[in-house]
Amino acid sequence: MEKPNNFIINTISRKGSLHKDTNEDFLLSEERQNLILCAVFDGCSTGKDSHFASALFGKILRNSFFSLDLNRTIDLENLMQELSQLFINKVISIQKELKIPTSELLSTGIFCLLNKQNREAKIIAIGDGFLSQNRQNEIINQNNTPNYLAYHLETIEKKNGFESWYRNEIKHFQFSETKNVTIATDGILSFKNQTNSMEDLIIDPIAYLIIDDFLQGNKSMLSRKLNILKNKYALSNTDDISIIRIDFIE
Repeated sequence: MEKPNNFIINTISRKGSLHKDTNEDFLLSEERQNLILCAVFDGCSTGKDSHFASALFGKILRNSFFSLDLNRTIDLENLMQELSQLFINKVISIQKELKIPTSELLSTGIFCLLNKQNREAKIIAIGDGFLSQNRQNEIINQNNTPNYLAYHLETIEKKNGFESWYRNEIKHFQFSETKNVTIATDGILSFKNQTNSMEDLIIDPIAYLIIDDFLQGNKSMLSRKLNILKNKYALSNTDDISIIRIDFIE
């Protein structure tokens, strides 16, 4: 018997308390036919105009998603590879057209393709970040020195090196029987007590944001929870944070 495909998508992107001017993150959530595409991007703080890089990547990925031919049989793994190659080809083209230096394209990315009917998920991570599937958490940590896509664009173009990059330079995750899935920038790991107290936290902010069902169904769930963490528990994200949480309703 086919599972129902009722689901709730909650998203939030908010500037970190240690970032003075702009939120350097960007997030994307789109639906098309039986697919959900979601992605989070995290601009490098030491890069130039990192908010621009994150937003540009997000808009190119969205354009690539709607350019895919979905009127054929193709598994999720191959679809993600095709989407990623289309995305990179467009990034290279726009970089050349606008003459954008590498220093202005430093952003990480986590892409998730989710089939709403069979609940299979394919996730790739380009750099640091966080994901959770069925309440199993995975911290993607490259010691805060992510292997940025921008570092590989010239090689990918000149040596036709997409497949090598896709296979060797990024992290891959494949899931089935998905009940809930969350992707986030590593700002989700940056919560600090505003009072500078050395006491243990009385609430786990990650579990509260991505597992706890309080306010589920409310479109402002994540925003309100961030406010509660700040106002009730004196916990704030010091780094920019972007979260996409998808829950299937049984």
